[in-house]
Amino acid sequence: TSVYQVYIKKVVNIPSIKRVGPIGMSFYNNLLSLPVFVLIGLCMGESKSLWTYTQTISVFNVKSTIIILLTCILGFSLSTSAFALNKLISATSIMVANNVNKFLLIALSELFLQSTLNFISSVAATSVLLFGWLYSQSKEKFAKILFTVASFLFIVLYVTLELRLNITP
Repeated sequence: TSVYQVYIKKVVNIPSIKRVGPIGMSFYNNLLSLPVFVLIGLCMGESKSLWTYTQTISVFNVKSTIIILLTCILGFSLSTSAFALNKLISATSIMVANNVNKFLLIALSELFLQSTLNFISSVAATSVLLFGWLYSQSKEKFAKILFTVASFLFIVLYVTLELRLNITP
């Protein structure tokens, strides 16, 4: 993800690509992922499921299809806005925003769906946010010191929890 984000930041600033714009970049990005999508679908046996689905279209399946199409439109909108945002902010800031987005989704799924996080997973998810933010602030001396201290404390906490879990029968 990090390499991809840095690469995209570099690509969106190429003069010939600037003419394509965020919608074109999103279109080409999605177009390039289609062969991988089809290959994985074929390997996983999804072509049989697709054939069965198209043969049994009913009112319920039409609703499902509308929901899938709506998510495709929203995903394309998200992709387009991400390419537009890449021109404005650094790759590190994009990665931090991406992690915050994922953390929000995890929190919402814990709230509205079934709970899957244990204490260690919760600490790890929170740490990802904290370290991402500290890394984005690392130009400041105080943030570098805080990043170092937080890393040390995280390692100590992790080792302590692992030893506790391994000792407990």
